[in-house]
Amino acid sequence: MRILLIALLWSMVVFQPTNCFAQKKGQEAETIITEIDQLPTDLKKISKELDKIDKVISGNTLSFKSSQPYIKTLNVYHDNITGLKVKVTEELNSVTKKITSLASLTTEGETEPVEITKQRQELTKESDNIKAQIASADLALTHIDEINQTIMQLRNQELLGQITVKRESVLNISELWKALVSFSSFVYAVCEYPKVWYDSLSPEQQSGVVYELQQVLTIGFISIVICSLISWFIRRKWGYKKSIEKPTYTQKVFAGFVTLLARGIVPSVLAGAFWLWLKEHEALFSGSFGVILRVGTIYLLYLFLSSAIVYVVFTPKRPQWRLIEVSDEKAISLSFALVFSIVVICLFSYLQVIAVRLEYTDDIIFALKLISNAVKAFCIILVSNRFLYNSQALTEEELQKSLSADTDDAEEIQGLSLSSKISILIGFITLIVFGCSLFGYILLTEYIFNRFISSILIIGVFYIIQKLLNVLFHQFLSLKFWMKDFRLTKKQTDKAEFWFGLLLSPIIFCICAFVLLALWGVSVDILLSKSKKFLTGFDIGGMHISIVSILLGILFFFVSLFIVKMIKNSLLNGKLSKIEMDSGVRNSLAAGIGFIGIILSCLVGITVMGGSLKGLAIMAGALSLGAGLGLQNVVNNFVSGFILLFERPIKIGDWVVINEFEGTVKQINIRSTVIETFNKANVIIPNADILSNSLINNTYKNKQARVDVFVGVDYASDIAQVKEVLLEIAKNTKNVLSTPAPFVTFVDLADSSLNFRISCYTSDVFNKASISNAIRESIVNRFREEGINIPFPQQVVYLHTEEKPVEVQVVAAEKNK
Repeated sequence: MRILLIALLWSMVVFQPTNCFAQKKGQEAETIITEIDQLPTDLKKISKELDKIDKVISGNTLSFKSSQPYIKTLNVYHDNITGLKVKVTEELNSVTKKITSLASLTTEGETEPVEITKQRQELTKESDNIKAQIASADLALTHIDEINQTIMQLRNQELLGQITVKRESVLNISELWKALVSFSSFVYAVCEYPKVWYDSLSPEQQSGVVYELQQVLTIGFISIVICSLISWFIRRKWGYKKSIEKPTYTQKVFAGFVTLLARGIVPSVLAGAFWLWLKEHEALFSGSFGVILRVGTIYLLYLFLSSAIVYVVFTPKRPQWRLIEVSDEKAISLSFALVFSIVVICLFSYLQVIAVRLEYTDDIIFALKLISNAVKAFCIILVSNRFLYNSQALTEEELQKSLSADTDDAEEIQGLSLSSKISILIGFITLIVFGCSLFGYILLTEYIFNRFISSILIIGVFYIIQKLLNVLFHQFLSLKFWMKDFRLTKKQTDKAEFWFGLLLSPIIFCICAFVLLALWGVSVDILLSKSKKFLTGFDIGGMHISIVSILLGILFFFVSLFIVKMIKNSLLNGKLSKIEMDSGVRNSLAAGIGFIGIILSCLVGITVMGGSLKGLAIMAGALSLGAGLGLQNVVNNFVSGFILLFERPIKIGDWVVINEFEGTVKQINIRSTVIETFNKANVIIPNADILSNSLINNTYKNKQARVDVFVGVDYASDIAQVKEVLLEIAKNTKNVLSTPAPFVTFVDLADSSLNFRISCYTSDVFNKASISNAIRESIVNRFREEGINIPFPQQVVYLHTEEKPVEVQVVAAEKNK
């Protein structure tokens, strides 16, 4: 979208014919079949019709329009043959089963009854006939692909033949002078048409024209006043609001659309009224001057509307309503460059259309095309430079350094930004493409410039559509009933937005890619037909695979899981939670529904994909056999892995303690789970051990955790003062939650100290270590300030002597040291 508005120039070019001069074309082939309802469905008749189409188009020149009926007919033939092949294949499977059942009626060494032999021969003959029909269908499908390839080649040849028409090189002085003289004479003739037309009128007609002109000016003035009032009212009521400081993207688009509508009322009404007036006086304005006026009215309308679009997108005076985030300075410069480009390209496109309508010579048309290509090249370089190039100038010191520096010093100068390099690249390619015009390939240059501008427009439109859809989906999920009725959390809605954006991006990209390919002349209808065949089904070996069925199966699987989760949430937290029921029974019921829901979701997904449930029975039998042969542990871990993935007692990033190993979960595989300990060692634990033993998950529902710090003071300390200091330390520590509030507990009367515990909460369990460290540092510093002592261990020992006991006080060795 960064160069979206370059594409506004294309609105001035769409009325310009791709091939404005007379050019002989090869005779187009006649359409074989015109009514789709009359197409044959029999395989033999279809093959004959395919031969006719192949014979007619071979050696002829096909345009895109003339070849479309053939493509439509071939697509119908392909669908009919594919449906017939599916039907015949089902019949072949049925016959094969019958032959197999007949073989099972006769034991080995026993003579087969005559009736069974006769039935087998008949079934075998029928099977051979069906196989012959399948082979004929395959041949017909291959023939259709070959015809499509031929049509694509013929289209490409016709396109290349049109755009590679070569004229004399303009680098030839005589040819260049001839083009300039032709252009000058044409412009002079166009400017002279009004005078020539007025002089050709009779005196009565001239008086009537003056009278009509006065009426037109009067009505036009009144229309301008009325439309201006209506436009002012619309913009004031629904346009840009000063009260909204940070509008959403949806509000920006809506206000921009309303503003564009309001600004387009006046030119649209005036252009429409003037057009009707010209049509009413068609006899008076039937000549060349009438053509000039009618075409000029259309181009003036497009000029005003395109200028309004530039204003709406960039809104130089209202940065908060800007659809493209650019600086104010760049918005102003870009708006000027775009409006200027629109005006000049509109002017030369208008002159080309006039030349074609008035049937001027090919030399004048080619001269106009050459000058128009030069104007387009200049405008593309101008707009891309204003939008992409980093205009930040070097300082005087850097400039002098860049001029006088050698190679090593030059590397120190900051290089160009990526956008600046893209701008230079666009300018370089534009000059090369324009150079083709100078060598006579004027149509090729025109084709590339027009398609390039249109491509930028298309990319910008799809970008805006994608952004709008994301915003609308976000607003849709923001509705209250999702949280009120469906019990969706913010985390679940964020996941839904992520998956919606992830699925929307490739869809938008594919649609945009097909539109761009069609714009550049690629046979998109044939590509769509092949894409449809690929998505709806293709055969590999003896297996039929349908991409659409697989995607639908996956979609139905996740939708079923979503419904199951909603039912579980309703049981645990919804209206059913108010029913008198034991919480353990409710949780068991929810877990059972979840387990059954997973199985049903798998069955629904497999059924939608077109799979057979017999495959599941075979798989279950194989697993049972493997378990019987000594693979019990492998199967146990395999099943446990599925349970971990769907039940999710642990998830990646959780802080867990499993089998005395503590760390964060890095991977959850089908057979094992990888835990990274805090010393960066990886522990691989079988999934069965996780489910069969107890585990501690510190981040199961959230990352909130409690931090406990123990400290002891001497018996002479004031208990109330100690509690107050400790509580103040906990409240002032970083990352400690105020709710639940910290609290202090007097936990023990120890031998040497009064022991206290500080308990506080944090929103992130991984902050426990830093919080504990900060609290301990604060305790040491505050206790020194408050005169509170942390005692050393000490004992009193009584020594009994003959005279009297002696009291000896023993303190810790650290005290003496």
